[in-house]
Amino acid sequence: MTSTVTSEIEVANLALGLVKEPGIGSFDDPTPASRWFKKHYIPSRHAVLARHRWNFAQTRAALVADSVAPLFDWSYAYTLPSDCMRMYPPTVDGRRASALLDHEVEGGKVLCNKSGPLYLRYVQDVENEALLDPLFVEAFVFYLASNVAHVLSGKRSLIDQYRRAFEGALSDARSVDAMQGTPDPVVTSDYISTRQQEWPYS
Repeated sequence: MTSTVTSEIEVANLALGLVKEPGIGSFDDPTPASRWFKKHYIPSRHAVLARHRWNFAQTRAALVADSVAPLFDWSYAYTLPSDCMRMYPPTVDGRRASALLDHEVEGGKVLCNKSGPLYLRYVQDVENEALLDPLFVEAFVFYLASNVAHVLSGKRSLIDQYRRAFEGALSDARSVDAMQGTPDPVVTSDYISTRQQEWPYS
């Protein structure tokens, strides 16, 4: 699916247009809006990517165990990829239908008792705006608008309006992504069943 934008500035100006503020030509412009986007654009993109299992941003990796094992509880540690925004629950052999792997995430590492490689699916950071899914762009723009409105206008009505719009766009994206491909199967692990936990990272 083709993105509706090609640059950070386009995304920022869509958000500014929603809150009735003038557009910018660069994040280095000497304006409050430019300064805000220069500081918050990338962290905001990361936050929105982490909120959902975006199909367009999914990728896979085979992780090699760290040379230093955890001090206790677990036998192996695997450093998460630097572009990992949201991890899918790992399974014992990487296959979606297999049993969940007992694990925990700590300090940017996956700790478990499985020797490598650890096959992992995750949502990656997407730095090229031309690769962003249109539904992500819509949600991202609403997210930015709700936050930049707080700084530039302070109007509570605008902030609340675009926060609600963001949550609605996120819900729509979840519905659409869920229809693309076979749904993840329900799998179990002793770790989850003994603690009566729900599927993690939903």
